[in-house]
Amino acid sequence: MKMVTIYTVYSVLVPLFLALSLWTYLTGDEILHIMSYQGPIVAGGMLGWMAIMRSNRNRVYAPSVAEELLPIMGLILRKYAPFIIAVGSVIMSVWLLPQYYVLEIKDPTYFVVSFIAELFGGFLVGVAIPSLKFIEKVILYSLGIGMDLFYVYLVYLSAAIFHLPSSEVLNYALAIVFLVKFPEGVALALYIAKRVNMI
Repeated sequence: MKMVTIYTVYSVLVPLFLALSLWTYLTGDEILHIMSYQGPIVAGGMLGWMAIMRSNRNRVYAPSVAEELLPIMGLILRKYAPFIIAVGSVIMSVWLLPQYYVLEIKDPTYFVVSFIAELFGGFLVGVAIPSLKFIEKVILYSLGIGMDLFYVYLVYLSAAIFHLPSSEVLNYALAIVFLVKFPEGVALALYIAKRVNMI
């Protein structure tokens, strides 16, 4: 797939994720609210990736990092990538804690701040992705999928804390696993297979 095509796809997906997330946050019930965190995170990640990949037209070949040409900014940020990812992850994770979720329900201000924080945290991680080696990207994506599944599991176990019916939480959790996480796992497997020339 040409880079221009990827930019076009992302240019459509980013506002779509943001729109769906905002719609879910504003109109969805409490269970949808707590499960819709991925929208701003994914949209922010795409924006960060696009910001680096389109930062300049000058690209260099760095075989120690990747097989394709990389933007100079991506190479400059490589040594800072672990720190950037760590900061972005902390910014996102804080707002997924139960106590902050309760505050978001009670005070719209926290709701707005959480959405912006998740978007910005995702943006930081997206900025660092072009700087990573192939195996580092695979590890990051795998950890992301694993942590999402763990979070969904924790939400189900903590349904009583959120004063949510466990049966409804289970239905939403199963929907996320089969409609979101399973396709993500398949996409990751295809990405790995393509990079190692299995397909």
